Amino acid sequence: TQALERLASVEAAAPLALKKALAQGADALDAARVAEATQAYELALRIDPNNVAAEHGLKRAAAVEGVQRLIIEARSAADAGNWTAAATAYRHALALDAEAEEARAGLTLAERQVADAEYQTAMAEALKALTLRRFAQARTDVTRALAVRAQAREPRDVAARIEQAIAGTRI
Repeated sequence: TQALERLASVEAAAPLALKKALAQGADALDAARVAEATQAYELALRIDPNNVAAEHGLKRAAAVEGVQRLIIEARSAADAGNWTAAATAYRHALALDAEAEEARAGLTLAERQVADAEYQTAMAEALKALTLRRFAQARTDVTRALAVRAQAREPRDVAARIEQAIAGTRI
């Protein structure tokens, strides 16, 4: 009877203990305390061996060190102005842990910087090609710039200048 009573009290306390272990694991994971997160998620799995959140948490905890290493690599690349390498490192970090917020934010910034650089390069090359009267190349460069910033006014202005130059050449 006593054993059944104790078992009933343990079973009653299990959902709360599971919830607490999952919360502790998440908090530890957010703070990159891998050992603590692993311990909390393992406890959660002992309480509920089929708990998907605990399994997911363990997988994320196992990836933390790799994710942190890649984020540091990405930061170094970004500090050096190599936004393409930074974006690549952030993508690899997200491949290890799709929920890594710092990697997600870093990737957004890196992709924006890469796009800005591509736009600036395309516009500079379009203007240079226009000056050299290489109209086909200038059109190609304007198209590249528009692919990066579809709503930008500058490529449209350069495209109009190209058409005017072509018309002037025909005249």
